[in-house]
Amino acid sequence: MNIAGIANEKSSRILGLDAFRTLAIVGVTLFHMFPEMLPGGYFGVSLFFVLTGYLLGFTSERARLSGQFSIIDYYCKRIKRIYPSLLVVILLTIGVYHFFAPKVIESIRPEIMSVVFGYNNWWQIAQNADYFARISNGSPFTHLWFLGIELQYYLIWPLLFMMYSWLENNGGKNVGLAFIAVLAVAATFLMPVMHSYNVDVTRLYYGTDTRVYALLLGAIMGLRHAAKMNNLQINYEDDDNIFISTFKYAVFTMCLALTLLSYKFLPGQNPMVYKGVMLAMTIFFCMMFIIVADTKLMLGRILENPLFSWIGKHSYGIFLWQYPVIFLCNYTGWNKLPYASAMEIAAIIILTMWSDSVMNSIKQMQLPTVGKHLIIIQSTLFLTVTFLSTIIMGFGCRGLIVSAETKSYSTELQARIEANEAEIARQNEQLVATQAIVEANQQPIQQVQDAQQTQLVQSTPQQTLETIQPQPASQPTPTPQPVPVTPVKEVNINGAVFIGDSIMLSAANDLLKVMPNCYIDAKISRHLKAGIKAIDSFAAEGRLGNIVVIGLGTNHSMDEYSWYTKQLRELIQELGSSRHIFLVNIYSPPYYDWEKAHNEFLKKL
Repeated sequence: MNIAGIANEKSSRILGLDAFRTLAIVGVTLFHMFPEMLPGGYFGVSLFFVLTGYLLGFTSERARLSGQFSIIDYYCKRIKRIYPSLLVVILLTIGVYHFFAPKVIESIRPEIMSVVFGYNNWWQIAQNADYFARISNGSPFTHLWFLGIELQYYLIWPLLFMMYSWLENNGGKNVGLAFIAVLAVAATFLMPVMHSYNVDVTRLYYGTDTRVYALLLGAIMGLRHAAKMNNLQINYEDDDNIFISTFKYAVFTMCLALTLLSYKFLPGQNPMVYKGVMLAMTIFFCMMFIIVADTKLMLGRILENPLFSWIGKHSYGIFLWQYPVIFLCNYTGWNKLPYASAMEIAAIIILTMWSDSVMNSIKQMQLPTVGKHLIIIQSTLFLTVTFLSTIIMGFGCRGLIVSAETKSYSTELQARIEANEAEIARQNEQLVATQAIVEANQQPIQQVQDAQQTQLVQSTPQQTLETIQPQPASQPTPTPQPVPVTPVKEVNINGAVFIGDSIMLSAANDLLKVMPNCYIDAKISRHLKAGIKAIDSFAAEGRLGNIVVIGLGTNHSMDEYSWYTKQLRELIQELGSSRHIFLVNIYSPPYYDWEKAHNEFLKKL
């Protein structure tokens, strides 16, 4: 091992770390900007989890071994690292949206509370917010589910670390590492097992329990690296032989290539992601990190360059600002302008530089400088922008205060939906009773309905009947001339079955006016899986007619890789060619970019 390698290991800085941050943040940002071009960029989140776990493990163990670990200092550092920039982004975003997209923030307070208190991932799960379906992402803060998992891990890490420390001190060498490893291995099984029980991918992707293994695997590397550095003795042993070094370089290259291919070709709806690919990618990230941290190799020094260092240093700010900028451009239609993508990237970078400069200026109590020189023009511009931003953040504070708990149209919509649910239940009960009479008497369904109508007329008072019966015309009506009509094949629409979500539920009253003898089964926030179960229930009860209308997809993405879509395709085959099956197209506001692809896929079905 060379002396340069010893010096690097003795320092607190990990060579090549910023390159990993760059790989992660570039993947996530391009995924948010171009989800169709880079559908697997979300894997960068797993890499961020590994890095977070590593750094917490590494710094905590170094502090413990030097006798300086303090829980109070630990939490204070986390708070100062996370919250100042986060609050600036939140308040400035709400302030800007107050002028350009007020409807987006009219009920933003519950979401902001979930972000600030670190449970946004669970809040989004409860809201059925599908990360991969744009209609569910009606917020500039959707990406902050990631911060929820990070904050929850920050909270529990001292407890895990104290258990690790106690085991290391009392149980023998590496017993504490074995404890963390057992937790990590156990956590790796949750995602594939839950997926095998058809748990929705949103729950798998957002869940702290299903993602924590990446943090724990990173922690194992950090703890081991810190312990190794503490016991390191300077020596002059030779580097690895050429065969071992070549093998390590080959493994790193393979893992990097697989990462880039995954970014390009593995969308989040692919079921293989949750059956083991996400775990495999996390292991690849760990292998890459171990190889880069190996000071016998040149990789760490090769990956140290100004571009990676700048992006890595500002990766947190880039992450915070990207989705507010991207969402606003989509909402306002600015993304249709020439060079819109370049302008979005420039806005993200400028906002990141400004907010990071604000944080540094507050921390160091001085204006930004170039080198050791204070530039008057730069400082004046900085102060002007900061002053205007402070005013806009004031509007952000006002937006939070006046924010409603639910959107303004929710009460009216909810009332209509509840009324429609009651009408659907009454109508379905009447149709079931009619069907029972038909089966008992072997009468055509129309005869039964005519008999019921006759009974209704006979039970109506004569005076009422006279008022509703048409009066004879005072003059004879001219006989209309016959018009040639092309014969149309008669289609029996009685007993048509409609399966849908809240969109169909809100339109149920209109459907019943047009087709009063149809069955409707529609629920709020229904995914394809629940709709398929409803169809199976109709089939088991013998109520599945020749016409089936499926209006699902608003609450879940549909593409070639979706497990639900596979089931829907199989269900269509099971229904057979004798039935008329209609798939209702999806509509979304123009600022969402998924409608076209979604409807094109429905056409393929």
